[in-house]
Amino acid sequence: MIGQLYFYRLLLKNGKKKSGIARFVVARDFSVLLWLERRHRAVVLSLHRLPVWLGHFLFAFGKLFLPSIGADELSGLLRDLGLMLKSGIPLIDGLATIKDETRFGESGGAVMAAGILHSELEGGATVSQAFSRHPDLFPEIVCHLVEIGNESGTLDRMLLEASGHLDRMALIGRNVRQALIYPVFVFAVIIGAAAFWIYYVIPNLSELFRQLHAKMPPLTLAVMRFTDWLAAHGVLSLLILLILVLTPWLCFRYSEKVRRSFYHLGHRLPISGLLLRVSGMAFLAEHLGLLVRAGLNIVQSLQILERATSDE
Repeated sequence: MIGQLYFYRLLLKNGKKKSGIARFVVARDFSVLLWLERRHRAVVLSLHRLPVWLGHFLFAFGKLFLPSIGADELSGLLRDLGLMLKSGIPLIDGLATIKDETRFGESGGAVMAAGILHSELEGGATVSQAFSRHPDLFPEIVCHLVEIGNESGTLDRMLLEASGHLDRMALIGRNVRQALIYPVFVFAVIIGAAAFWIYYVIPNLSELFRQLHAKMPPLTLAVMRFTDWLAAHGVLSLLILLILVLTPWLCFRYSEKVRRSFYHLGHRLPISGLLLRVSGMAFLAEHLGLLVRAGLNIVQSLQILERATSDE
């Protein structure tokens, strides 16, 4: 559930008019009208409930223009909120502080996430709903920890636990990326050398062979014709290359069978298999320990991990 979207027009105290779109979780439109008047200290000129399909479209389309938030930024945001709650500051006031005090060095992603959470809470959502409605920002593990903390009254401790968890997972991810630097570099050099031969070396050699009227084997002739075609259709060849790159990525993202085949192959290869097994065991141990320590039993924790893991 993403809430109900409303279009509003306001008359401000200075005589200017203001319009916008906001999302609220309320049963009656009158509650939205009261909130807008109290929030902006203005007169509501018009208030229209948008269709559900339009709300879903605007919600998905708007995410394309929002800045992203990294694991380090999210970890810092959760840590700040946990410390504020621990010191007695209400969550909504802490979010307002982070959202407004950008001049003190808060990163764009953290400010954006704090603003989204603040808007959700002001719109009537619970703390659990505010986090769970944005799975692109907050991982499922974090949402479950927030829900547990909100129900048990230990939200400050759960936020700090989630922050530490994100720090550890970011460290694992950095170690895996460092281990992949060498094979990625080797493949990049091979691809670069192949492109140099196709676009520069082979065309010059083929022109020399034609001038010498040398007799060449069929395979060499086929390679020469292929390079000549690439040189004559540069834009089309780049378009085909783009399609060849994007198609596997789209299939991997939206097809469960493709993801399963990809991970099956990755587990069987020498280097990637070791990395996937080690990172998978670290993922399971880290998340399982975190969820059990938060108060969930083994069955519930494994059900959450089944939905959270990306390795099919």
